[in-house]
Amino acid sequence: MNKSLEYKEVLSIFKNLIKSNGLKYTKQRELILETIYNNRGHFTPEDIYNLIKRDFPEVKVGIATIYRTLTLPREWWNCYINLFWSSREEV
Repeated sequence: MNKSLEYKEVLSIFKNLIKSNGLKYTKQRELILETIYNNRGHFTPEDIYNLIKRDFPEVKVGIATIYRTLTLPREWWNCYINLFWSSREEV
């Protein structure tokens, strides 16, 4: 069974999660998700910050934004990680 989540699906869920947790949806938060989606591995907030700075030098993202985004409900992140990584392993 392929559980792959297309980026558009993940982004839609992410936007709703951001708004339902009282946070503002911004391009910076989308870049955090995109960076996690496009890179394999375990990342610290500092790793994510450095990857964004490397890949999107024109965009200003503060480390505090990364921390706030990563503190979204753990259940959502766990679900995303399980579905996303299990689908990558099937390829």
